[in-house]
Amino acid sequence: MAKIVGLFKELSEDEQLLYEPKDSVLAMLVKELEVKKLMGVERKEYSLVYAIVYPYLTNRRLLLLALHQSESKFLVDHKAPKIPLRSGVWLEVPVKAVSLAELRSVDVKKDHDLSRFVDWAGLKESFFDRAPAVEVVYDDRQAAGKMKDYVDMVLEMGIVVKDQRKVERSFDKLLLIGEDVASDLLPLLKELLERPVEVREEVGEEGEEALA
Repeated sequence: MAKIVGLFKELSEDEQLLYEPKDSVLAMLVKELEVKKLMGVERKEYSLVYAIVYPYLTNRRLLLLALHQSESKFLVDHKAPKIPLRSGVWLEVPVKAVSLAELRSVDVKKDHDLSRFVDWAGLKESFFDRAPAVEVVYDDRQAAGKMKDYVDMVLEMGIVVKDQRKVERSFDKLLLIGEDVASDLLPLLKELLERPVEVREEVGEEGEEALA
């Protein structure tokens, strides 16, 4: 029997590894909400978790191994609980749960919260003002892992939006930031989804206040 040390993820017999990272990358877990207002609908993104991860892609799943996680300043300011396990946890997203994968740009310096995390991780020199990112929109109900569990807990506490009845639509997003994932991982994921690559500009900064 082969000896195994450290963290590992077992693949099923018919599961094939398509992408293995050369190095760790930055990741963001984002919740986008469309909320009813007196005059129309407001659409806003909330960055919830920043992480340093190793992303893997198989023919069945997108897997993230988090080396370190940090709550966003938005969550800290709104007294959200701290992430219980900060390292060595997985996020699993079935390919069938992915509705969209596209290329977008992230303004690292404009997002002060992300910029502070980049400084802490010692990756400041690796990023310019704007960086390419793979944006994955997925059905959170089909995802699994401790990272998902934490986000679910925060949402259930009403920290992001207090009245769920006002939410028209919500989108769960994963951003993987870096040149390698943009050039190597994205085409493979798009091939699995059988959709052409699209370029999308950044929606904007995250909301600073929780929605009433």
